[in-house]
Amino acid sequence: MSLFSWSAAAFAAADRGELLAWDPKIDAPTWRRPLEGQVLALAGGGAMLATLHAGGNVAFWSGRDGAPVGQASMPGGTQLALAWGSGCAVAAPDRVHVLDAMALFERAPGAEWLVTAGSAQHAVDPQSAVRRVTGLGGTLLKAVAASERGTLVALQAGDKLAVVIAWPSRDTAANLEYPERTITGLALGGGALWVGLDRGDGNKYDLTAGDLYRTDPHPGRPLERWLVATGHHPEIARPAL
Repeated sequence: MSLFSWSAAAFAAADRGELLAWDPKIDAPTWRRPLEGQVLALAGGGAMLATLHAGGNVAFWSGRDGAPVGQASMPGGTQLALAWGSGCAVAAPDRVHVLDAMALFERAPGAEWLVTAGSAQHAVDPQSAVRRVTGLGGTLLKAVAASERGTLVALQAGDKLAVVIAWPSRDTAANLEYPERTITGLALGGGALWVGLDRGDGNKYDLTAGDLYRTDPHPGRPLERWLVATGHHPEIARPAL
């Protein structure tokens, strides 16, 4: 299973026992690091990356060169999120652990965390109050991400569709559909939608121009090809960037 995320310093994947990184500006491979044990989640924020491992250990990495920069223990954790300022959240079946971690980050406007549950997206405020904010008509939502300013939100609907909506209007700004591949993660940042795919590949979609880019494989990994159907609404996307 591949896991993907994005930080200002790297577009990264956890795949087959390695943490792989690409330059977020040119999509070329930059560095790779071995990972110990099963990786449950990968998240990026600011110039940092974090991996959540089975058993609850969270490891923090520099997005620039992959150097390890810290760790924390969050027993029972299964999901991980970073905010664009100073927040790291680890979800366990019975609680959510929130910690400050070296200016790590990923929140919605108003310091709310965005959460998907079933077919709906919810916002959770610092007092743990929950409110439903949108949904996609019975489609299972699997991931959610907010842009640096919190003016765009990306949602993964099922295995094949990524949708970007303006916030708080919820108007559709862009969408990418993959008839042949499975989406394994998404992120917003640097004026682009970042989509991770199975087998360690990824796309960057420029939300200003509507241009689509792909990652080049790391040495020793195969060059894959795939189809993508795109939809772009620049009149909605550009004011929100």
